[in-house]
Amino acid sequence: MPNYIYQAIEILPENLLTQEIVDAAVEEGKIELLDCLPKQYMTSAVINSIVAKNSDSYGNFDLERIPEEYRTSEVCECAVSTSVRNTVHVPVPLRSNTLLQ
Repeated sequence: MPNYIYQAIEILPENLLTQEIVDAAVEEGKIELLDCLPKQYMTSAVINSIVAKNSDSYGNFDLERIPEEYRTSEVCECAVSTSVRNTVHVPVPLRSNTLLQ
């Protein structure tokens, strides 16, 4: 049985997923939601809200799943700080020595 809403979203058939479930998962603020959230629910507001609420330094997500137009410096910083493998998916204009260290 899932402990977090994002874990339920991982196993829930997409046709049963509702905006209310997504909103509750976003409110929960687990960064791992970005790895299982279907693309149609992935908006700039959703992504930024999840990143802003992230307080779990052990969680991470795959930056490659984030549409490039939503990869802000804050989103990229969060992604790289949680997993160095995300470095290659940081858009070139946002790359800096500080971010990539």
